[in-house]
Amino acid sequence: MTGSLITGPCVPQHLTVHYSPSTALLSWDVTKGGPNFTADAVTLEGLTVTCETSNTSCTFPHLDCDQIYNISVTAHNSVCSDTVTSDPIKTEPCPPQNVKASLNCATLSAAVSWEPSQLAVGYVAFLEGGNGHSTSCRTNHTYCRVPDLTCGTVYYVRVRAIGEVFNSSDSTGVNMTSAPCLSTSVSAMMDCTDSVLVSWSAIAGAENYSVTALGSEGQTVSCSTSQNHCNISSLQCGQQFNLTFSSTNQQCQTTSTTNVTFLSRPCVPLQPVVDKLCGNKMSVMSWEEREVVDYYVARAVSAAGEYQLCNSTSSVCSFPTLGCGETFTFTVTAYRGHCQSDASAPVYLTTDPCKPENVSAHMSCDSETVALDWSKAKGASFYIVMATGSLGYFVDFNTTSTNLSVSLLCGQSYNVSVQANSDTCDSPLSIPAVFRLAPCTPLNLVTYFECDNQLGSVSWGPSDGANMYTATAVGEDGHTHLCVTNGTSCTWEDLHCGEIYNVTVTANDSRCTSARSNSTTIHMAPCVPQALSSILDCGTGVGSLSWASSAGAETYEVVAVNEDGNTLAFSTNITSGHLSELLCGKQYQVTVRAINRQCRSVPSSPAYLSSGNTETLMA
Repeated sequence: MTGSLITGPCVPQHLTVHYSPSTALLSWDVTKGGPNFTADAVTLEGLTVTCETSNTSCTFPHLDCDQIYNISVTAHNSVCSDTVTSDPIKTEPCPPQNVKASLNCATLSAAVSWEPSQLAVGYVAFLEGGNGHSTSCRTNHTYCRVPDLTCGTVYYVRVRAIGEVFNSSDSTGVNMTSAPCLSTSVSAMMDCTDSVLVSWSAIAGAENYSVTALGSEGQTVSCSTSQNHCNISSLQCGQQFNLTFSSTNQQCQTTSTTNVTFLSRPCVPLQPVVDKLCGNKMSVMSWEEREVVDYYVARAVSAAGEYQLCNSTSSVCSFPTLGCGETFTFTVTAYRGHCQSDASAPVYLTTDPCKPENVSAHMSCDSETVALDWSKAKGASFYIVMATGSLGYFVDFNTTSTNLSVSLLCGQSYNVSVQANSDTCDSPLSIPAVFRLAPCTPLNLVTYFECDNQLGSVSWGPSDGANMYTATAVGEDGHTHLCVTNGTSCTWEDLHCGEIYNVTVTANDSRCTSARSNSTTIHMAPCVPQALSSILDCGTGVGSLSWASSAGAETYEVVAVNEDGNTLAFSTNITSGHLSELLCGKQYQVTVRAINRQCRSVPSSPAYLSSGNTETLMA
């Protein structure tokens, strides 16, 4: 009987293993009796990868990292099999897991850590910056420190495990942002209120910003933002502020002082006061000086809205030309640079009243009353009217009106000035009104007369303001006698006998005549009796006499004288009479005198009586 015997396959010879990460390529020589092969890769934990092939090579494409594989190849036929093994192979380390990166904000260094890979003989941590800056660290530990990072950079951090032959792939990366960079272009712009706008260039690595202003008086204010500017408000006035700038991200805050300083707007000047001396146009405003002020502007505003300004670098300002009679509102504002404070609390001042203008006087020659008027003076509460006479007379009056009637002394030239008054001050005196009142009425008239002549005179005391006088004598018969003189007496030489003259005197100047003086009288001597006639009664020896009435006579005196010197006389208040006891044969010369209480007239023309006959002679 014929049969066949199939022997087992030969052991594969020259088994070689070529490994590159995650893939192993096995090859061997052709083996007799082994048409089919099974290759196995088995880990120490029993994980197995199998490859069935009829060729002399086999590939394991997906080997796990961090494993030691035992490799075997088995040739087999339908009867038997035979196996050959190779040296174990180590796959590459697995990528490190749980990679963590932490930042030291102060030193700009990073600490990277990870979990170990079993077959790693070392590690390399890579930090790749988004700005192109990259760095790494090598270690055989599961952590390392990376110094000298750049600020404001986002780093992509990955770790690679180093194997004996092959390295792992890179770990899953994590991002880490370094500390924000320091600010380099911070600026502050005051808006002259109570806030400041702070701006800066965008800073790499910063997510948020904070700016703090520290004032010279201790105030601290700040603002925060994610933009590149922010507004700090509620600044206290009159301080110098220094800025501190902070930029932050999720890991770090970078804080730095800046060289930026600014001044808040000046504080409102306090305790404003306005002083003024009456009679002085200068008004002086003062206040409490404040810090951080370049200069002050004081402002005086009238009720009409007109204003004056005064600049000062001290705490005093003068206003030399404020209008009279107005109430001014004063404020002061502090300035620094282009910023200013609010205006101070207002203070008020009323200037001296204005000087009254257009003072005029109205008078008449027959009155000592003068009507005065003037224009209303701004700021006046009342007026004082002062009249000064040329002979030293002075009088003043108060009034709230702009006109006044006053009685002054006659015969003087006057200067009348008006002064406006307020509750606190007086104005300058007005330009005076100048005028002269009529001369005073002459006083103390005294009359004189001469009984033997037609003379009469009058004298008087001098009248203030007079340069001429007119004396007037008016008789009962209506005749008027005038005398003009620059003295204080007058004499008339043509007065009528028997008249009673009413005498008055007026004083004159170039413009006015005074009122007439009180009258006085001149009693002239009686007129000489006229028309004397005589009749003798021879039987009785009685002579009868008669004559015409004499003006001014109160009584008559009759005198008869004979050639022997014998005299007969009698008095009577009538214009006739009788002579008895005449001697016979004698001739008598008879005269009559008119008599009043002041004078006796000269004798009349004689009449003659003869005791033997009658003879009448007319004067």
